[in-house]
Amino acid sequence: MQKEEDEELERSLDALHKEQEMLLYVLRVQNAYRTKKAREKFNFAQIARMQLSKVRNEEQREKSCIRIQAFVRGQKERLWMLQNYEILKRELEYRSYCVECMAEYATRRCTTCLDRYCVNCWNYIHSKGRKRQHAWDVIAMPEVVVEGQKGGGGGGGEEWVEHWDDSANASYYYNQVTGEASWVKPY
Repeated sequence: MQKEEDEELERSLDALHKEQEMLLYVLRVQNAYRTKKAREKFNFAQIARMQLSKVRNEEQREKSCIRIQAFVRGQKERLWMLQNYEILKRELEYRSYCVECMAEYATRRCTTCLDRYCVNCWNYIHSKGRKRQHAWDVIAMPEVVVEGQKGGGGGGGEEWVEHWDDSANASYYYNQVTGEASWVKPY
């Protein structure tokens, strides 16, 4: 009887041992599965961070390229302006004369024709026919000398001349002595 009890106990222990082994295998498989999923999740997050970093770097490169291109265009425009300043100045003065007589500064712009006229030519041209119905806008004199000096300088005063820019629809100031130009009125 003792022997039978020992054998029975031994079989129970074997069964219990096999059951524990099976549970251990199940836990190992679950742990391996969870580890694999965690690694995939980590790798996915890492890939997402890398892609976001690439996108940010690309955006920064694009912004840098745009800034460099704008700087280069600005330099080219400034150089062109310096090289063509005298021609532009003559053109501005030419455009400020009356289109008919080319002897006097234009003081009126026809709102329909968009031509510039002095008072005498306006009265003559727009006194007959359909042109009688045209309206006009006042054109400011093209050059006005601004009093005062820029800076705290010594010698002769720097003369700033006010010009009108049609494309910007604003006045700008040009120093005839130094060649400087400014959108802001110098003091």
